[in-house]
Amino acid sequence: MDKFDEFVKNIVSKWTRDKKKLLENAELGGLSNRQHGDIAEDYILEKVNALGYESYKTPGSRSPADIIALTWHSYFWHIMLIQVKSSNSGATIYRLNNDDQKELKLFAQFIKRDIVKSTSKLSQYKDHHILISTGCAYVIRNKNNTQHKLDDACYFSYVSMNFKIDEIREEYLKLIHKLSI
Repeated sequence: MDKFDEFVKNIVSKWTRDKKKLLENAELGGLSNRQHGDIAEDYILEKVNALGYESYKTPGSRSPADIIALTWHSYFWHIMLIQVKSSNSGATIYRLNNDDQKELKLFAQFIKRDIVKSTSKLSQYKDHHILISTGCAYVIRNKNNTQHKLDDACYFSYVSMNFKIDEIREEYLKLIHKLSI
């Protein structure tokens, strides 16, 4: 069929837009966990942007961080990696364990190595001061998924390039990862 690829993109876009209403009308329930997660990520993305970061959701959540954000702070670049978890109640939100936190730190180290490579898209920054920090945001959503509340947000670890952490206090990282400055 001619232009079938355009048809597929269009029909999937329409389904995504209308899915919730169609499912509810057919009494098949609401949004999937993945869709709830996407909405929670959008909520955190807005909070991070409000802090002055340029931030992006990772496509399909195929990395340990759901959100990767960047900003310039006086003399260093700050890349913030955030995993987002959500649920209807604070008691049922999955809390990242030590292995999850280690995986986020490994991802930060992976990003650092990629920046240092001469083939990286960011290799022009390899001599700059860069701080890559990791954390998590826990979001509570109401039943109608129309309102979100930040239950908790926390800092886990950092990786730095070309400067030492004592040049900035780790307290800053804990504060910025609270997402409420």
